[in-house]
Amino acid sequence: MNEAIIKNFNESVGWEDRLYILGDVMMGPDIEACCRLLGRLPGEKYIIRGNHDSDKKLSAMADVANVKVLGLAELYEYGKRKFYLSHYPTCTGNFSVTEKNGRKLFTKPLGRQVVNLSGHTHSRELWNPLTLSYNVALDAHGNFPVSIEEIIEDCRKFYAANNCFEQKG
Repeated sequence: MNEAIIKNFNESVGWEDRLYILGDVMMGPDIEACCRLLGRLPGEKYIIRGNHDSDKKLSAMADVANVKVLGLAELYEYGKRKFYLSHYPTCTGNFSVTEKNGRKLFTKPLGRQVVNLSGHTHSRELWNPLTLSYNVALDAHGNFPVSIEEIIEDCRKFYAANNCFEQKG
């Protein structure tokens, strides 16, 4: 499994790219072996703490080349878009809802939303309907990392497919 994930990452991520890993980086007792695997992933790596990431594991990860441990969450801006990166799905709550013709509509367009990107659930579903968070976990993407461009396109598709959203951006 680890070798397949490393292969997938090397096919998708360049060594000059930024790679955000949203928690649960290591799932084994051999921290040194896990850190060696982490070092084989391409890119400048930023780690958000997950529920399986102990202080000891995070400290060891911070010593791996091209790795920076960020904490529990981080705000990430890409162009004019904003994303809240966290391990757990989180309701960012920056949307307001109105009724129009018996339908609930989000009054802020997609381009003005702060979309939560998260993992944790081990679900293959891209969207968590309770929090309107987008699942970036490997489980939801065939064990490949997902690019920010793919995430934005998936957000657009989600907005278009759900009649409860106004199309403004």
